[in-house]
Amino acid sequence: MLLELSIRNFALIDQLDLRFDEHLNVLTGETGAGKSIIIDAVSLLLGARAQSHFIRVNQEKAMVEGSFYVPVGHPVENVLNELGHEVDEERLVILAREIHLNGKNVSRLNNRVINLTTLKKVGPELINIYGQHDFQTLSEEKMHLHLIDLLGDKSFKKDLDNLQDLYKNWQEDVKKILKLKEKINDKNQRVDFLKFQAQEIGALNLTENEDIEIENELNLLKNHEKIVSVADNSFNLLYGQNSAYDQISKAIDAVSSLKDIDQEFENILSDLKNAQISVEESARVLKGYSDNFDYDLNRKNFLEERYFEINKLKKKYGNTINEILEYLNTAKQEIDEIENSEFFIKELEDKEKNHILST
Repeated sequence: MLLELSIRNFALIDQLDLRFDEHLNVLTGETGAGKSIIIDAVSLLLGARAQSHFIRVNQEKAMVEGSFYVPVGHPVENVLNELGHEVDEERLVILAREIHLNGKNVSRLNNRVINLTTLKKVGPELINIYGQHDFQTLSEEKMHLHLIDLLGDKSFKKDLDNLQDLYKNWQEDVKKILKLKEKINDKNQRVDFLKFQAQEIGALNLTENEDIEIENELNLLKNHEKIVSVADNSFNLLYGQNSAYDQISKAIDAVSSLKDIDQEFENILSDLKNAQISVEESARVLKGYSDNFDYDLNRKNFLEERYFEINKLKKKYGNTINEILEYLNTAKQEIDEIENSEFFIKELEDKEKNHILST
């Protein structure tokens, strides 16, 4: 329902704001009073052609805006959802259109800029213009069928819904059949290409997150000398001669002689023992790096080569290993469809016949 209509600098109209109620609204006036101009303005909201002569003399632009109330379940909601828009919390849809002298035209839906195609889809769902020489949906064949369907009872409506579902399923099957037949025409070339791709990907036997694991291992191997050197020096500082461990041990011996004097020294002694354990554990881990880090040049070369091959696949089939594996699965499915396309076509054609018979 049209609630408000605002017109600015349109033809003879300088400024006009109209409000409508839910009952019959009648605009009357003598010939030339501007009734048709208001209809022309509303037509712009339905996507009618915008012409510069609509702009009032000595003005740069003209503007028309309409506010519509949309009840729950109104057909325009489905149209809006398909186009990525929605009715606001107050159940309002606001359409606006501007015409500029320089030829620029701007359309908006709830203050969002839209193209003319979107406006033409939404506008006619909100309002229709019926006149002696100016009409919209009454001239459309689908509206004739819609008006006839409205005459049916609940049983008819149920049958109509079932028929629409069957027709939709039939259309989907027909599309699948046509698509499969197109694939048959060049299936040999396509299958060879897909098999080459599948073989190229499958040859590496990729595992999930393998590239990340290779990066981490290569990072360790490339920094082998630094890791061993730092680990060895740090171990000596923590656990060697006159090390942190030795100093903490001396502090433990000294504080132990004071624990019976004040309870606070008992707490300090506990902290020192925990620190000694932490130092010892850290030293053990560092010693493991220093003594057991095995630098394997062959392993490093193998990882670099495999990492290179994985990156080659990424350039062709996806940015991650998961995307590459998904591409592989898709390729295998397409190979199966093409090689068994005749069977699938027969199956779909039988299904199509059943749809037709069931109607």
